[in-house]
Amino acid sequence: MFITEVAFSTTKENEQKLYDKVEKNANELVDVDGLIDAEVWTKSKGDEVEYVIVSKWQEKQHFQAWVSRPSHVAEHKEMNKKAKEGDKPQSPFKKVLKQYTVVEF
Repeated sequence: MFITEVAFSTTKENEQKLYDKVEKNANELVDVDGLIDAEVWTKSKGDEVEYVIVSKWQEKQHFQAWVSRPSHVAEHKEMNKKAKEGDKPQSPFKKVLKQYTVVEF
């Protein structure tokens, strides 16, 4: 089993934008081949809010196929194009991706 944990954090001021982004990502995890389960967790402290998407996959290849879907690739190509043109505004979100493989004893 392969586990991914994607944590997005921002200020309370940008929480609704982050919520919308996470909701969109979570909705794209419906009926995906190889997906076992997905959950969204949240916490806040002071002015900072964090949303974490945790997904469990049968194999790493299933996750890689999901992140290689055309809509996701196109979104990142557009962001990279804007960054190269100097037209990309600074994102109000921080992102940390962690990936794990389950150890079976």
